[in-house]
Amino acid sequence: MSKSVARCVLLAVTLPLLLSACATSNEMATDTTITVPSEIATAQSALLRGWQSGNADAIIAHYAPNMVAELPDGRVSGHAQIRSEWVVPTLAMMSNFSATATSFTREGNDIIEVGTYTFRLTQNGQTSDASGQYAHRWQRQPDGAPA
Repeated sequence: MSKSVARCVLLAVTLPLLLSACATSNEMATDTTITVPSEIATAQSALLRGWQSGNADAIIAHYAPNMVAELPDGRVSGHAQIRSEWVVPTLAMMSNFSATATSFTREGNDIIEVGTYTFRLTQNGQTSDASGQYAHRWQRQPDGAPA
């Protein structure tokens, strides 16, 4: 299996890990709702538009600088490496991306978004549809923006 196919398979199977910014909290969830919390609504919408339009810079802008992703061929971290080794190769083979949030849970100052996604994967002339679940940990960054 080529590295690019492995990345897309990993995306389809483990998107929750790849979309999660690195953070932990000892507090338990206290509030769950399916309404997009106002403090992340703009960022959440912009991140979705980035994936749908294939804009790697728009996508990276909504991930924490300390994000770490585990890929089949190793760990990548930081904006530059995440962009070049995960986001850009994935965008080259992905189309028709759609994501729907199904819940938001507060954990301390963080918001955990859980939902479903679908996309079309095209490689070597072969097209297939992928779907699954994702989780994204939104954290307030030093500049006040969620990532």
